Amino acid sequence: MSNILSYHFPLDSLENRQIINTNGNVTIVSELQDSNIDFDTRRGSYLLLKNSNAIHFTFGEFIIEADKSYVINLFFNYQLLQGNASDDSFLVVDDLYSLAIRNNILWIMENPTEPLTQDTWYNITVTISRDKIKTFLFNKEINKADLSLGSIGKIKLQAGKNSNIKFSDLSIQEEVNASALKKIRSYQNAENLSVFSTIGFSLYNKSGYQDRLFLDDDTKGLFLDIDLDTYFIEFHPDRNVHLILKAKKGFFQLKESVPETASVSTEGDDFSIAIKAGTAMIKGRKIFIPLPFVGLVNLRNQDRMFVQLELTNCTLKTGDHTNMVLSGGKSVTIDRTVAIQDDRGADVCPFEVFVFGNDTLYNGEKKTAQTIILRIMNSRREEVAFGQNASFEVTSGQMGIVRDDVLQAVNIKIKNREGRELNTVKDQHLKIYVKENTVIKQNQWMDIEISGLLAKNDSPDFPSGSYPFYLEYRNIPGYRNGRARFYLRTGKIFYYYQ
Repeated sequence: MSNILSYHFPLDSLENRQIINTNGNVTIVSELQDSNIDFDTRRGSYLLLKNSNAIHFTFGEFIIEADKSYVINLFFNYQLLQGNASDDSFLVVDDLYSLAIRNNILWIMENPTEPLTQDTWYNITVTISRDKIKTFLFNKEINKADLSLGSIGKIKLQAGKNSNIKFSDLSIQEEVNASALKKIRSYQNAENLSVFSTIGFSLYNKSGYQDRLFLDDDTKGLFLDIDLDTYFIEFHPDRNVHLILKAKKGFFQLKESVPETASVSTEGDDFSIAIKAGTAMIKGRKIFIPLPFVGLVNLRNQDRMFVQLELTNCTLKTGDHTNMVLSGGKSVTIDRTVAIQDDRGADVCPFEVFVFGNDTLYNGEKKTAQTIILRIMNSRREEVAFGQNASFEVTSGQMGIVRDDVLQAVNIKIKNREGRELNTVKDQHLKIYVKENTVIKQNQWMDIEISGLLAKNDSPDFPSGSYPFYLEYRNIPGYRNGRARFYLRTGKIFYYYQ
């Protein structure tokens, strides 16, 4: 029987500075003194390695069969330390194969391949057969080399002296056949599917909106829908746990007492719901489970959350009921990122946003970096107050008018009406968090200064003209998350405001 998924390491649990290992035949040695677990809205939980910290996976001697492959799949994200150019390997296989980042280029052994951008998530798939090793960046094959290798013994993830690196959702598969390879390489483009199967699920709390969770003043219970796609499932009736739903603490809370067919645990940083299948409604390849005792709270103030669903103590079979995919004590883990829509507070925009001073980015030759000032006016008949979780982000479907190479270095400041700079933290290219309590009184304002902008040259794709942009705001008490529109121009005539 082909074992499509052998090992899955979410890399989001630390216990005594060790990665929790549930696979008895894998030895894991970790060096995590300066490393930590964190969470972002793009990938969910991740492990941040620093200062040459590393994790060593030792599998013993695993023989690669002639018609099978050995597959490593993971997400990574890197950031160079100030003033340094990284020359560090971050993935090493048996000291025969390595991936490294040098001057923002991905190197495979001694071969440069693809340009990379800091603070961006990339998916890497490495397939190893007896005579070849191939590397895929997302779905694109970027390297192929002849390699005579009969077995795999060790895999190492590591940070370097010159860079910090984030890892998420590592999976290692053995005895993978051709059809499974295609599935593994393409899964990252279907965000809601797992590494190893087409099984998917929806977690929601409002009928008709299965693509998101709503946060409102009346906390609602959850619903879990599972789509087995091409599989049929049989739960083992003598077991008390068949499904485990897991998220980070701060997203869920108990609304009422937990029924006998379920249990809730809060080990470490995780909030886990274990469910017995007796409460499930199964119809063909669909499973529906109400969870009225759990509600959404979102204390982390995120607009997306990372959720894992584990199917265990069950048997999965293909449509003809002949090919058993999963049985015994093995389990299937499916990952999904679920959107959160905050519907608390008034559904009105408290701000009027416009460009103060120069509103035109020069798109001719010999450009210099420009600064745009967004004035944020309080348009309400009362003061608008917000605290340390408030964020502002500039977004647009027309972001292409700005040169990609400058976005990383763009600087954002927020100043109050008196010109004092507020304490803020930049999160993404054009997103900033306020880190102090702030009040904008009626008919008063604050300014967001965005400096270092450069427009692309005038072209048929980006001609001179007026382009719509949005200032998205989140976590303003008393108001729903929303956005206000403003316009930026491109052209060869502009003026500076001083």
